[in-house]
Amino acid sequence: MASPHSYERGSYLRSLLLLDPDKTSGVLPFCLLDCEPDVRLLAAQHAPLTDQKQRWLLTLRDDPIEEASVRQAAAARLNWS
Repeated sequence: MASPHSYERGSYLRSLLLLDPDKTSGVLPFCLLDCEPDVRLLAAQHAPLTDQKQRWLLTLRDDPIEEASVRQAAAARLNWS
């Protein structure tokens, strides 16, 4: 999947998630590692959970320099699993 400039990626992925959730959810796990906080937030909220993705969410949750909204979303998602 092609990706726009980093500052546009969060909005782009949000739109794709609405239009084609099945296909988009397949790329969301890798978005947990994105450089943009909006993208990491979206991924933390919607990425399918596997053991590896849960470890990435733990890293996001416990990272002291991560955006507060991303840490909170990762913590909430881990509590759901």
